[in-house]
Amino acid sequence: MAPFVHRWCGIGLAVTGCFVFAAGWRDLGRARERTRWPTARGLMRSATIRSTRSVGGRAYMSRVYSIPDVRYSYVVAGTSYEGSRLTFDAPNDRTRAEVERRLAAFPVGESVSVRYDPAAPAQATLALGDNPDGPGLMILSPFILFCGLLWYSLGRAPSGRAAG
Repeated sequence: MAPFVHRWCGIGLAVTGCFVFAAGWRDLGRARERTRWPTARGLMRSATIRSTRSVGGRAYMSRVYSIPDVRYSYVVAGTSYEGSRLTFDAPNDRTRAEVERRLAAFPVGESVSVRYDPAAPAQATLALGDNPDGPGLMILSPFILFCGLLWYSLGRAPSGRAAG
């Protein structure tokens, strides 16, 4: 492969590593910010589980995902809102039993505590979640950056011709 290809691919991979780190940092910042969101009393309207099958190339590779489908209402500063977010976690990572266990904490018809963004009260959640993507992205990013720098260095290495 031509040295300039190694250099440009290495630069691209290194830049990608930097972007992945920035995305992880942003995700952690948002998760930390949500812990300071105020709460409002709300009413749980519905809680069901939707099952969907992943679309894969082969039938044996498909997987059934369980997704919580919630509806709740709450009032902030005299304005009524309807919410549908249970958590900011990735909803497709859970089995049906895990989703059922999580939904058991929010019985339909009961009062719930709703966390909402004070700058945009329509943005709300019932649970903060315990699995932000930030740490994983921040752990992955140095590896991507290292691979990019290694690839870049391959473009700078001598071609192996003997001096003569």
